[in-house]
Amino acid sequence: MIEKLNNYFKDKKINAVVYNTIHSDNYITFNIALNDISKLNKFNKNMQNELSYILGTSATIKVSDKITITINSSVLQEYKKRGIMVDLGVDTLGNTVQLSFIDNPHWLIGGATGSGKSVFLNNLIKQLIDKYHFDVEFCFIDLKMVEFYKYNFVEQNLTKVANDLESALKMLDDVILLMNRRYEKYQANNCLSIQDYNKKQVDGFKDRYLFVVIDELAELMLQDKKNVQDKLQRLLQLGRASGIYVISATQRPSADVLSGTLKVNYTTRICFKVGSIYDSKTIINQTGGEQLFGNGDGLLLANGTTELRRFQGYAPSDDSILEKYKRKTPFKTSFLDKIRRFLGI
Repeated sequence: MIEKLNNYFKDKKINAVVYNTIHSDNYITFNIALNDISKLNKFNKNMQNELSYILGTSATIKVSDKITITINSSVLQEYKKRGIMVDLGVDTLGNTVQLSFIDNPHWLIGGATGSGKSVFLNNLIKQLIDKYHFDVEFCFIDLKMVEFYKYNFVEQNLTKVANDLESALKMLDDVILLMNRRYEKYQANNCLSIQDYNKKQVDGFKDRYLFVVIDELAELMLQDKKNVQDKLQRLLQLGRASGIYVISATQRPSADVLSGTLKVNYTTRICFKVGSIYDSKTIINQTGGEQLFGNGDGLLLANGTTELRRFQGYAPSDDSILEKYKRKTPFKTSFLDKIRRFLGI
């Protein structure tokens, strides 16, 4: 928390640091030393909103004889119980829209060109990397070869971005192999899920949450529908308890590409502006997506609900986050290949 606050001040070019913290049952108060009084006006409502987003809980700024920032620590503890939490944007009432991947493990995201889908997807990935960099890892599939290239260089990425059908299918096979290996390990240690296993910390080791991120799912399906569907189906049905989550995006959400059998396993649907009511129905099972404004205007259908929640996604986030977690050495052998060798496959 202190590091996040100090980094925030540095990014905003405010000469301030956290010099003390006070913990109570429900709150944490950070005392701030400001070395340039001319920047005092920066500690305003806008900063309060930004810090609430960065810290993952409501933040209150108070300026009197000293500057304090107070957060609700009980909310943070609740977030930890709910696993990986992310912010999607702001709803029509101005409330932050948040989701837990424990409750919403697999996402299907649709939107036409200019809808804000790509910005949303990149913001989501960078948020996961920045907030949970020790707890998450990624595999990327990008047949368009433009969207995910930059993630080749972050340390949370397990292997090179798959840019063709052959490498994409191999990646999915490797992730299924990893999933099966995790279940064997959990069973041997009387664990039902990644959460149980990580609590036990067998041999001091914790599994990371693995995100399989696919851009332009429709393109992948058109090239080899049966193979792709069979492999994705297995991940979607069994990945949740092993901490493996699938996020798929497409700008062509047609019913002939996304079969009902596959689609039903995506627990969470997000629709940005699409070209027709049929595309909207494919993503969120109802109309509405065709009437959105674009540029991040979205509809969320969360797991276990039938009601849509409208939200506005955030503006593009800074790529400097990726520099912060840049790989120190280039890929030689991917982590997934090492697993194959370990299992003698």
